[in-house]
Amino acid sequence: MDKDGNYIVADTKNNRIQKCTPNGDSSDCYAAVGGGGRGKGKDQLYQPYGVVVAPNGVYFVTDTRNNRVQKCQPGTPLKPGQCETVGGAGGRGGGQDQMNRPVGVVIASLR
Repeated sequence: MDKDGNYIVADTKNNRIQKCTPNGDSSDCYAAVGGGGRGKGKDQLYQPYGVVVAPNGVYFVTDTRNNRVQKCQPGTPLKPGQCETVGGAGGRGGGQDQMNRPVGVVIASLR
């Protein structure tokens, strides 16, 4: 959930992150990230599995089939947010700049 109580869901097979209001009406959901369909663009994801919302409202998404972690600004119902790669820029593999189908992401508080 985000700070406003909205549900944030990895809609894996539809290649997007959905944002839904807590009122229980499915018509109040929209693609907050990944509205550009499957792919590697700034508005695209390929089977995202994990999503976490940072305290500042930014989403971190495991873009599993693209072998990367994306940092995304959430969008609006008419314009999905844009993302930048923050992990896995080197594609699939075991190198320091590579990932192999990541599925989870966590934000830790450092003190």
